[in-house]
Amino acid sequence: MDTVIRRVYKTPHVNGLGTGGAGYRHDIILIGASTGGVEALRDLVSRLPGDLPAAVFVVVHLPENAPSALPKILDRAGPMRAVHPEDGEEIRAGRIYVAPPNLHLLVESGRVCLGPGPKENRHRPAVDTLFRSAAEAYGRRVVGVVLTGALNDGTDGLVAVKRRGGVAVVQDPKDAMFPSMPESALEYVEADHVVTLDALPPVLTDLVEESPETTEVVPVPEDMEAEARVARGDPNPPEDIEKFGTPSAFSCPECHGPFVGDPGRGPVPLPLPGGPRLHRRERAGRAVRDDRGGALRRPQRPPGERRDVREARRKRP
Repeated sequence: MDTVIRRVYKTPHVNGLGTGGAGYRHDIILIGASTGGVEALRDLVSRLPGDLPAAVFVVVHLPENAPSALPKILDRAGPMRAVHPEDGEEIRAGRIYVAPPNLHLLVESGRVCLGPGPKENRHRPAVDTLFRSAAEAYGRRVVGVVLTGALNDGTDGLVAVKRRGGVAVVQDPKDAMFPSMPESALEYVEADHVVTLDALPPVLTDLVEESPETTEVVPVPEDMEAEARVARGDPNPPEDIEKFGTPSAFSCPECHGPFVGDPGRGPVPLPLPGGPRLHRRERAGRAVRDDRGGALRRPQRPPGERRDVREARRKRP
């Protein structure tokens, strides 16, 4: 029988799993990858034990409008069961939860959530959204792993994992098929382990058996809570925008929403407050990291406001 992983237990080591008190384990493993990730994951899961007392969550950048065969590939590769989770499904040890196409994979207290929030780093699902949600829910119990891939998705999420006391693991860029994602993570995050793909399985199994060095609970930052709301597709109050940046004079060429500049932090997409929520939430915007490691956020304008902007542009001298 699968063991359910919950956020808080009254006694340590319930059903052999980690707890919120002394002696709890790293039982939430997050893995993010992009180009070259399918091959790397297939090799990794083939060497993980079927009775691993942890849940594994995977985000790989794949085409958003086509079915994904990744759960079947990983299910055949090793003894752990790999699935596309249902929204609200209980988290169970010994499972691999693979993000489905065009939905963010999120972790909440004791359950998996699928969110229709805006794209981040041009992707939905995105690695950053998974890492941030798990860091918010499980803190020190989280192990974040960044594998091969292009660009920099996963960097901001790994920062969130470390902010909440979790463990950061990065594939050695020299060992990665595409080193950009590991290189970006190492530029902005002090990783606890930098390992080759061959060395990764024993590192993860050892971490699952270890207890964190301290049981001190790191408070959840307000910005992390806001970011999780965005990924779920929840509306955000106006003060969220005011906390994280001010609208700039530039707008998104795709959705025509204003950029909200924030040069000091990672990507946080915030829907524009006011006006009706659009039914097509996937057009609420997307976040991209600029060349300085900051962020540009793309909230969505209501349709009527977009028309006003276009008319104003036509009237310019």
